[in-house]
Amino acid sequence: MQRLEELNIQWSQTKQKGSSAQGLDTTRSSHMNAVERAIAQSERAVAERDVAQQEAQKIAEQQTAAGQTAKYQDTSMRDNTAERDNTAEQDTAAERDNTAERDTAAERGNTTERDAATEQDTATERDNTTEQTTATAERGNDSAAEQSDAQEPEARGVRSKETAQKASVWKDMLALLVKITLIGLVFVVLFTYLFGIMRYQEPSMSPSIKDGDLVLFYRYTKSGYMPQDVIVLEHEGKQQARRVVATAGDTVDITEDGLLVNGALQQESEIYQKTERYEEGVDLPLTVPEGEVFVLGDSRVGSTDSRVYGCVKIEDTLGKVMTVIRRRSL
Repeated sequence: MQRLEELNIQWSQTKQKGSSAQGLDTTRSSHMNAVERAIAQSERAVAERDVAQQEAQKIAEQQTAAGQTAKYQDTSMRDNTAERDNTAEQDTAAERDNTAERDTAAERGNTTERDAATEQDTATERDNTTEQTTATAERGNDSAAEQSDAQEPEARGVRSKETAQKASVWKDMLALLVKITLIGLVFVVLFTYLFGIMRYQEPSMSPSIKDGDLVLFYRYTKSGYMPQDVIVLEHEGKQQARRVVATAGDTVDITEDGLLVNGALQQESEIYQKTERYEEGVDLPLTVPEGEVFVLGDSRVGSTDSRVYGCVKIEDTLGKVMTVIRRRSL
């Protein structure tokens, strides 16, 4: 269309100039024919589309009419079926009612006859039952008397067994109490005369014995103390545990080198502090008298031992340490 308008403008200009427009006329005519053909094709396409839409609308109307017809037929069929079902139910109910009435009448007649016969049978049965009950009661009394006579020995036997069992239980309890008492007495004797136990409450034997540990000692080794034994003794009313470093006849001295026994420097693997004299302690060197021992604490700094109170008489000691129960193990 745009091309056609351009050709018309050129053709008009050419006419105004008076020039020849034969070529433009030919071109313009061919374009006009093409436009007419395009318009004709467009009109035919529009007409075909309208025809197709009309046909589709007719088909849709036909389908709608068919659906309404089927729906009407289905509804009619359901109505007819419901009417037939209602009629059949009414007929069935009427038949049931008639049958029930007939059966009820017949049953009432039969029930009356059965009740009369049942009453007669019941009266007869009651009479027989009364007689049987009387006879049974008499026999039961006789049997009960016989069973009572027979069960008396069994009851006496059961009572005697129960009495014997109770007596046995008391005997067992008494025996257990005696055993517990004897065990307690044994422990008292052992820990009074043979063994001893103390709770250690100072740091002088650390790390061998720590504050709070339980110390178990044996009382009958007083005559056999050896160097490095740990013994229990009393000083100023308090129990102590100390290590024996020298026995009777040994000469003890403490120098800048450490502990000397009979002139030999002692190599103590479990002692981690240097052994030193106390300024206000006993005079060293000294020889341990007969029946005495020289003791030191493992914690050599600040320990109250033979450097303060001198040698200890064996008869004043309490015993030799057997084992230590650590506080953390309790």
